Amino acid sequence: MDGAEHLKSSPIPAPKPTRISEPYPSIIEQLIHCRHARYVTEHIQNPYPWDDVETSGSLLFINPNFPRTFTHSNHLIDYILPRNLRRACEMIEEYPDARGDLAWSLEKTATRAERVDGRRLWSDDDISMEFLSYYITHLPRMSRSGRYDNAVNSILPPGHFRDWFRAEERFVSNLYIRLFFRDISSNDTTRESDTVKAFLEFRSGSMGSSRTFEAVVLATKVGVVKVDGQGRAVITRKKMRKRLGRKVVDQVERLLTHVCASRPYYNPDSESELLMCDGFASDNRRQKPMADRQMWCQMLHHSVRIGLVTSHECTLLFYLNDGQLQLSDVIHPNDATAGRPCRSLTSLFFALSTVSENDFALPDEYARHPSPNKAEALVTDWTFDLRPETHVGASVENLPWWYHRVYKPYVGPQPASADFTFVELSKQGGLRMTAIEDIHDEATVQQLGPPSLFVRLSSEYTFQRVKKDDCWHSLLRARRWPSLLHGPISSSHLCSSRLPNLLPASTSLPASLGQTLSTTADPLPAVSSCTFDLPIVPNFVFRPQTVVVGELLSWGAVWDVFRLSSPPECTALPFEMIAKIITIECFEKVLDPETNYEIWIRGGATQMEIQQQVNREYLVLSQLAILDPPVIPRVLGLWGGLQRDYQVWVMIMEFVGEKLEGKLGKEDKAAVVNLYERLHAAGVLHGDVRRRHMRRRREVSNPQAIRLIDFDRAIVRSQLSEGEWRESVENEMKEVINVLQFD
Repeated sequence: MDGAEHLKSSPIPAPKPTRISEPYPSIIEQLIHCRHARYVTEHIQNPYPWDDVETSGSLLFINPNFPRTFTHSNHLIDYILPRNLRRACEMIEEYPDARGDLAWSLEKTATRAERVDGRRLWSDDDISMEFLSYYITHLPRMSRSGRYDNAVNSILPPGHFRDWFRAEERFVSNLYIRLFFRDISSNDTTRESDTVKAFLEFRSGSMGSSRTFEAVVLATKVGVVKVDGQGRAVITRKKMRKRLGRKVVDQVERLLTHVCASRPYYNPDSESELLMCDGFASDNRRQKPMADRQMWCQMLHHSVRIGLVTSHECTLLFYLNDGQLQLSDVIHPNDATAGRPCRSLTSLFFALSTVSENDFALPDEYARHPSPNKAEALVTDWTFDLRPETHVGASVENLPWWYHRVYKPYVGPQPASADFTFVELSKQGGLRMTAIEDIHDEATVQQLGPPSLFVRLSSEYTFQRVKKDDCWHSLLRARRWPSLLHGPISSSHLCSSRLPNLLPASTSLPASLGQTLSTTADPLPAVSSCTFDLPIVPNFVFRPQTVVVGELLSWGAVWDVFRLSSPPECTALPFEMIAKIITIECFEKVLDPETNYEIWIRGGATQMEIQQQVNREYLVLSQLAILDPPVIPRVLGLWGGLQRDYQVWVMIMEFVGEKLEGKLGKEDKAAVVNLYERLHAAGVLHGDVRRRHMRRRREVSNPQAIRLIDFDRAIVRSQLSEGEWRESVENEMKEVINVLQFD
């Protein structure tokens, strides 16, 4: 087949050549007219719930100057990219074979497009593979060809090439797929100098319908769309919200929040990673992107100003420029024209590969990163605004001060009216139990007590770190740290056989609450006259105990156990402490007998079983806390809270050291036997006799310093008949002797 016949069989139009040496159309014409396949993606089910969207107001502390307003502009797609594309095409066309090489590459793409036209794709993963294989490979292939080195070098820095890399991660209930466009040094085998220039996120199914994409553009054209104080994109104009409807508004805000709130991408080829804690970042060596979900944090941390989101049939471009997040028109696969050459997928990604460093680089004013620790250090005192909701069955005057509140950090001269720090409470003879009524199967977070505990994660818990099995179900699933938790709960108020299901703060209280309020409950503090929709004067300030979750000490079927510390700006803890943390929703409501739960969920227990175990352990520990000399560590209490509607429970207790190791002396063995005897005399079976549950500090040799821990399998005497109790006590003592004899 000669050249003319070859062109007739190709979808690329074959204009009459003016010279024999130029039988093919120009490169830019070939890119414009390259045909793309159409896929069926509407049936893909990707709900992308709000629970999976990583948002946090503390992200804003990283760079307060970073743009937070969306606007509509085609400056990137119709000016910057075409300018770079034409410049690159002119340089490449200086080589006689360039047009033919690209025509051969595009012909393969077009031929396959005809063959797969109308194919049904089943997931975002399928869409990403189509992009990798057929749409974004043409210039990278040419850049690795020796024939075009000079042309490519005139576009890129010497010794560098650019290419797209696919990354996927499962977060909670969804699989997130991204492509990252990176600048790579061919001389750096360690890939230390690799930098991300842009990234592409896939959004198909109901969250990626053409209606959603068009609504996003309409909202940015007509309505004011901003990122609020919690890192969430919000359509602020009521008329636009009403015009779009509640469902579409929700989809638009989710998509934009996914675009504007993210976590960094971890490079598996490197041991260095970006240290993150609720949006605060510190990079020991360099900052690397980490693929998990959204884009805003990635733009902020990695000086990337270009992001794309696509369903294949619809594509949006985001560009940071002029202090705003500029959003393009919706781009369809075959929209390119001579005047708008970058409005098709092939020409778009070819153009992105040619963008100059100046157009990729984030302006200096957006790249400043204030110290996150300095910003966090301000959060020691808190105040509140009145909530507009009122609760059924209880008047405001009868409720404690922490009801009807929206809490916020307070920085000012006013001293705290309520001090919940452990040091202050210890001066009062211990933690004051503040529940105002009995707690049954359901409770609001306010019923647990005041917001007396403020929990933060240390910098070691990066986004990559919290996804590992040893702390996944305590730190990742309900990740909105720092967090204010309510409590501590008095065991005497737990009237059910399990922990309560926590209800959102706005949920109405039981009608009987007005009649059951304790007469000793703290009264509502006096406030200046104001309407419910305006902030009150901060004449009531409270100071929760602030703790930092540090080293992971152990993890089991129920709890993850962490060492606690106090931030430098806060009062030191009165003694060394640990926190046992759990998220109830990481366990199934009902077990599927055909599912191997060890793959995703530890323990294979139901949520109700976990609630029963934790409740039983807390009641047992409260019962044993009165023994003197002590058998167990000191227990400070149990706190609870909601993070994205996930139930988080934190039990804080004394750190009593490491497990007993090596050969034990007679005095140590006798001390352990005595602990179990006293335990049984108090009417409790441990239920899990192991050496690791016998603890003492390494620097201490006193047998009286040994303590027993982990009572989540404990059995109380009232659960068994008298005969069963005697037999169980005998069997447990035999286990104790066997464990002590095994050195």
